[in-house]
Amino acid sequence: MANRERPERKVFLDAFAREASQIPGKQLTVLDLGSGPGFLAEELLDQCSISKYYLFDISPFMHQLSRSRLKRFLEKTAFLEGDFKNENWSHALPRNLDLVVSLQAVHELRHARHIPRFYKQVYRLLASGGLFLVCDHVNSRRYGAAHFMTVAEHVSTLEAAGFTDAKEVLSKRDMSLIRGWKG
Repeated sequence: MANRERPERKVFLDAFAREASQIPGKQLTVLDLGSGPGFLAEELLDQCSISKYYLFDISPFMHQLSRSRLKRFLEKTAFLEGDFKNENWSHALPRNLDLVVSLQAVHELRHARHIPRFYKQVYRLLASGGLFLVCDHVNSRRYGAAHFMTVAEHVSTLEAAGFTDAKEVLSKRDMSLIRGWKG
């Protein structure tokens, strides 16, 4: 249903895979934050060379949907339950990841003031040379809410967390895909 209501999501899924393919020469370890029913996981597992894909979500039901969607990739997937609104959400997660992704989940922090801490925690999960890709709604001239940032705010917050080459990769309607590299 989510993909029917937002047909541009396929464009974003393709952009995630294209960006992930820029990580040089190895099988990737990936963490998907707010993984939901596994649409992004399916796309990346189909398109990229991945050795391990961790799906992190608060909902056991979403993990159930993901397991069904990803049954052909079960040997590469691990399902982790948790809530990134909890201050210590990242403590039990794997480290030295090549790629951390998030599709339409950061707004679940419920206020933009929580995003800087979140980005710093993501930075610590990545290996040197790792990539963070975050796609969510953004504040714009036609749309605004306290739990969203503008693109410029996302970029500057990523840079403040230590990310380099932070920039918007794709924008459609009120959504943007933004990346940052861990140097």
